[in-house]
Amino acid sequence: DRTAFAYGNHMFLVPRRISIMNHHSYRKENIKPKFKDFKIWATHLGGPLGISLAPYILKNPSLHRFIKPWANAFVNAAGYRKVGLRYDDLLIEERDDVQRALSRLPEREAYDRVYRLRRAFQCDTMRRQLPRDQWTKPEDDVRYLVPHVNEAIKEDAERAEWDTMDVSS
Repeated sequence: DRTAFAYGNHMFLVPRRISIMNHHSYRKENIKPKFKDFKIWATHLGGPLGISLAPYILKNPSLHRFIKPWANAFVNAAGYRKVGLRYDDLLIEERDDVQRALSRLPEREAYDRVYRLRRAFQCDTMRRQLPRDQWTKPEDDVRYLVPHVNEAIKEDAERAEWDTMDVSS
């Protein structure tokens, strides 16, 4: 069981036992988490897309130079570029905000996404990688879906704010 850790355009998977999001460790130490539901707690910590230290790391040039080779190594180990996928193709589609974001994609981008996913499934079925010239290049691995997801999240927050507004006469 692993937890996702995002850095810029890169995603790292960390064993849950060493993750800071391990809510079982709180129970062992008899410390109650601030929120009853772990999902709410994790969402409050880093938002629905998870915890990201990227803004802090990108602001510190020496830390960025130190982390960048490790981030590239993790991206290469993840292997999603070797089957032609982009980082945003890995987002979980079952979430409501991601579903709304997918419906807002331009037609061409939605078609390209479906093509990338089908090609990746085919590669996985055949237990092969794409030829090296067809791998996703780092400069092509841009966040095309996350801006739409963030917009849907902001709309949900605004809707929740309007729904809980106290109207006094």
